[in-house]
Amino acid sequence: MEKVKKLLIFLAFFLPSIFVFRSLFMGGSLAWGDAPFFYPENLKELFNLPYVWNFRNDNLGAPQFSVLWLYLPTFLYGLLNHFLSFGNDILVRIIFYFPSVILAIVGSWLFIGRFTRSLPGRFFGTFLYGFNTYFLTLVDGGQIGVALSYGLFPLAVTLSMNYLDKTSIKNYFPALISLFAIVNVDLRVAIIAVLFIIFWQIQQPNLRKRIINFLIMLFSVTVLSFYWILPFASNYKDAVSGVEGVLEDNNFINLINSIFLFQPHFPLNEFGKLASLPFYFALLPVLIFGGLIISKSKNTLLLTLALLFLIFAFLSKGGSPPFGEIYTFSINKLPFGVAFRDSSKFFIPLLLIAGVMFALTVGELKKLLKKRVLWVMVPTYLYLLLLINPALSGSLTGVLGKNIQSNDFSNLYSFLQKDDNFFRTLWFEEKPPLGFADRQRPAISANTLYQERPFASLISGQYDLFQFVRNSQIDQWWSLLGIKYVFFPGNERKKTLTFEDIKSQEERIRFIEGNSGLKKSSLPVSFPAFEIVNPQPHIFAQKKIFLVVGGEEIYYYLFTGKQFNLSNNAFVFLEDGKINSEGLLAIDSGDADLIFINKSQQDLMMSTLAGLFVPPSSAVLNEWQIRGKGEYLKWKYDLLKQDIKNFEFDFGKGVAFSTINGEKIEFNLNIPQDGNYYLAIRHLNAGGDSLKIRFSGQEKVIPVNQEGNFHWEIIGPQLFKEGQTDVLIQNQGGFNMLNTIAVISESDFNRAAKTTAQIMGHFQILQISGEKDLGDLSSRLDQNFIPVNFMQVDPTRYKILKMPPEARWLVFSDRYNKEWGISEFESSPHFPFYEMINGFYLKNTPRNFDLIFVPQKQIIPAILLSVISFFIIFFVILVKLFHKRKSS
Repeated sequence: MEKVKKLLIFLAFFLPSIFVFRSLFMGGSLAWGDAPFFYPENLKELFNLPYVWNFRNDNLGAPQFSVLWLYLPTFLYGLLNHFLSFGNDILVRIIFYFPSVILAIVGSWLFIGRFTRSLPGRFFGTFLYGFNTYFLTLVDGGQIGVALSYGLFPLAVTLSMNYLDKTSIKNYFPALISLFAIVNVDLRVAIIAVLFIIFWQIQQPNLRKRIINFLIMLFSVTVLSFYWILPFASNYKDAVSGVEGVLEDNNFINLINSIFLFQPHFPLNEFGKLASLPFYFALLPVLIFGGLIISKSKNTLLLTLALLFLIFAFLSKGGSPPFGEIYTFSINKLPFGVAFRDSSKFFIPLLLIAGVMFALTVGELKKLLKKRVLWVMVPTYLYLLLLINPALSGSLTGVLGKNIQSNDFSNLYSFLQKDDNFFRTLWFEEKPPLGFADRQRPAISANTLYQERPFASLISGQYDLFQFVRNSQIDQWWSLLGIKYVFFPGNERKKTLTFEDIKSQEERIRFIEGNSGLKKSSLPVSFPAFEIVNPQPHIFAQKKIFLVVGGEEIYYYLFTGKQFNLSNNAFVFLEDGKINSEGLLAIDSGDADLIFINKSQQDLMMSTLAGLFVPPSSAVLNEWQIRGKGEYLKWKYDLLKQDIKNFEFDFGKGVAFSTINGEKIEFNLNIPQDGNYYLAIRHLNAGGDSLKIRFSGQEKVIPVNQEGNFHWEIIGPQLFKEGQTDVLIQNQGGFNMLNTIAVISESDFNRAAKTTAQIMGHFQILQISGEKDLGDLSSRLDQNFIPVNFMQVDPTRYKILKMPPEARWLVFSDRYNKEWGISEFESSPHFPFYEMINGFYLKNTPRNFDLIFVPQKQIIPAILLSVISFFIIFFVILVKLFHKRKSS
């Protein structure tokens, strides 16, 4: 009889799996949504050391410190391909999809078994964890890493609890492997698992001993993970820079969704298209909390589980009401909190707790109904199947839906991989998983190109983030980045195209067709494809650059001349907050010119003091509207609404603006010691009234600036006492925008004035306030770039084989990062060319050298520490086993 029960339980799992996961058993690619497709060239790349710089999913390249923990799964791809010749279709199934499903069922079965011995209870609790709208949405959306961590979560928790219940080598090793696995699949889910385990131990006996043993376990996992932890810790600021916090429109899960265990993207699985909660989900909380209702005795376990359920339900909804601001504040302020800006990952422990509670409910029903329990079990099973009916019927739209194969991408791969030269491809709206790209031929997704400042400057507002396509010189910008092909395959993530979506795409294609720098390609694909005839190489050189005090309107002026070519002369903007202006004196006067665009010597002087500037977001009292770092498009649109076109930079500090008379913003500024200081305020006024400043018992009115540009107001020298000083700025009416504020010591101010005078005397100076002033500048432009002979060793190292003697500047079209440098000359001046890519000064460098991403040097020592840690742990285990065997 027991064997029959187990067989029935197996069939009750297996039969729905055949229908729900049918696509996993069929042939064809499962690359859809977030699931990648690795071509043979990609698989060879994966069989290598971890690289801390890469372009995969990062357009022009980006540091990989924050995702280095993903190295082992991707390395496994390369390893199995190298030794067993497995292709992507097999690898994605055996590494991610099948383990996700199997581990979700096995792990939750083991975990629930800690709380009940009832086979029906364990079955229903496990079924809920293995077949629910959240997990199926993950798999259907190709979120293979999160799906695998979902499967690993209950296993890691269970094995860790087993170890803490009974500390032994036998329990230590499985717990170590499972925790190490989940850490290296999805660190965010691993952190949730660790917190879950700690919370559970609080209510257990021998708490001190348990915590010590768990810390030993975590230490073991940490030292084994040194290969990514050390580079991450050493480059923490770079790792988290540019990661956005919680945005209001990301809060797609509400409290009702959490309590009823419904992922609102199910079954369509299209971001932004949320489904209403089906009425039949109303019974699910009753089944979960039923044990509390029908239990005749006070059940502390059920009460604890109910509390945990409500906690994780609250966390799962993220920033949605009620009290969503608490979650938003915590995520934006706590260390590593931004990693949980997607709150849906808290569904994982929520569903596991729900599974346990459901199992206990079934156990209570079994006690209550005894032999008549079968009359409840069958309808309950059918009800659980009803909850996932769209998956059973094949109505999902991603990986688990109808897999329509196209020859377009295989044809495109066959064509592109024959060209060994470097080039980039640009995909509208984003690169599909089947789109080919590798290190030599990287891809760019157009839907993130607006994040690069030159393209953002071509956009008005945030309504159309592809507005840059309409610019008649867009071919020059794309050529600068080495883009050779532009593709419009459609966006597979958008399954419900509106009339506006179709019209917008047609307009983009029409604008590109009208651009003389692009031609329609005859590639063997069914979607529109275009080609840029002569894109720039990945690395090239120039004779001269231009240092700009002012904004990007310089491009609008220059493009009026037909002879101007972007690639021949780079521009460096000194008000972006990234430049050490004192280092400009290391440049020979003939290798750069200094341009002022509606700016003065005072603006140049203040740019040398950028390290002292305080952002508006640090205000202690604020009634103004804040636009943070990276929100250029927002504050640019705020100015457009005031009929001001502004192309300036904000020193990376963001802005604050006010439109109402009397609104205040107050700063608490640090004064390191008694002395004379200058108070500096960078602001802009749009036809309003003045600003009133109060500080140190004084009051000053800043007059109206009608130019529509940022202007510095400098007050002082003024005596300040050591400590903190409050500075209050009040709007006197109209539109006023504040960029930054600073307190500058008299010695720093005088040193900046001296440095500025030296810079002014060192370079040729050009003053530009409009097209009429372009004569001198046009005559100083170079007509050609300089080709460079180079070779890519890996994504973090390039060998410059021969640099032409006339070359003074090296242009490298990966995204600017200060950690790029010239080997043995890493202190050589390095600037963000075009506010986007890397530029290096070649004054004292040899004609052949290596261009390197410096943090890559940390990888081999970090790997060695991980390997040494492994052998130490292995040795300790052997010693303990030897002593145990000897004593027995």
